[in-house]
Amino acid sequence: MKTTQYLSIILLITAVTFFSSCNSDEIITNGSGNSSTVIGTLIDSRGEPVYPMKVWLNYEPAFVNQNGSFIFDSVSFPYHLMLNKPGDSAYFYYSGMINKKPVISLPDFYYMDQVKTATIFLSVPRPLNNGRNLVKFISKDNISIYSSFFQSDSNGVIEISWKGEQNKITGKIIVLQGQVNENQSMISYDKFGSKDTAVKAGETVFIRLNSADLQYNPIESNVSLNMPSGVTGVNIEAQIAFDGYNKNNNLVFYTLWGSQPVIPVPLNLLLPYKINLIVSFSNWKHLQRHCNILLAPGGTANIIDKDFTLLYPAHDTSGVDYNTKFVNNGSSGLYLTHVSLDYYPQHFFLHIYSASNNFSLPYFPMYNLNFTSGTRFNWYSVNYDGYTNIDEFISQNRMDNKPFYSANSESRRFTLK
Repeated sequence: MKTTQYLSIILLITAVTFFSSCNSDEIITNGSGNSSTVIGTLIDSRGEPVYPMKVWLNYEPAFVNQNGSFIFDSVSFPYHLMLNKPGDSAYFYYSGMINKKPVISLPDFYYMDQVKTATIFLSVPRPLNNGRNLVKFISKDNISIYSSFFQSDSNGVIEISWKGEQNKITGKIIVLQGQVNENQSMISYDKFGSKDTAVKAGETVFIRLNSADLQYNPIESNVSLNMPSGVTGVNIEAQIAFDGYNKNNNLVFYTLWGSQPVIPVPLNLLLPYKINLIVSFSNWKHLQRHCNILLAPGGTANIIDKDFTLLYPAHDTSGVDYNTKFVNNGSSGLYLTHVSLDYYPQHFFLHIYSASNNFSLPYFPMYNLNFTSGTRFNWYSVNYDGYTNIDEFISQNRMDNKPFYSANSESRRFTLK
């Protein structure tokens, strides 16, 4: 009988700022250029320290010591946090900015003392055009999901870890070959291959995939939605996003918003993907004069500066490439094509906010594109018809750094086909 232990982790955060105008125990989230030392402690529901654990703050790693403590030096605000156990690719995300609270209570985090491991030496063909290999292992019961980049050579080692009493794990080695960006996230795929395998705890195996095993063609999905409240249409096109087993233990491939069978895998483990987004606004000229518009991933309304894609700049962004193209269709329309996201978000927010606001504080989402289940598209809108400008709308509807939804807001769920 498998024994699973769920412990509630509490994260104690202290930030020591280097600015005389700030209190030493205050975490600064608004403004730019602030730099601090962040000290944290991980404890479980019994008050015991939680380790081993790896903490990522703004993509910089630190290990938790035996006292459950970790430290980051010279941290710039705002920042976000990720947690995972060493050797385990399943991250727990505390996404968004950390507020001015000395104690943050996180949701239950899956934690077990007994973790079993096995090693796979993998040989695959060399990637094309100085590309990279992205290797995943997924078990049939989703006990373990593992991802790893190889260098441009054709050999690599996978350390698989899983939790539970079973001494053997069965699944597939999955390989994608393609190009990566400067953040080491794959942005295009050239070839794909997979191979069945079964390994025992403590075992070392060798697996080879040849050129004939790597045959990959991207799958694309399109959807058109009619959106009221000023938005006349949204089209989303996504390449293949993830692979997994369906209920019959057959390996299936599906797009992020497809109608194919989907297993409950955390979306933050999805492969990167591209989006074609077309949004039309009935009062485009007004938005063009008064607003910033951006598409941003994240689970909260708080947006990390490095994780957004600016759609329409109401300020100068010269020298910055956001991989976007714009078409002003007369008096209405905004066209964004091929947004390459190197972050693995659970949600997207289409933000419209005043150009007069501080750009680092886009707290005012107007259209929330919320992709949470892999097969559903949740949409929330706020109608600002009747307001003379977006500044008045924000001043009348803001809720202290939280997403706002007015009385005439709508929430709709679409099943994509």
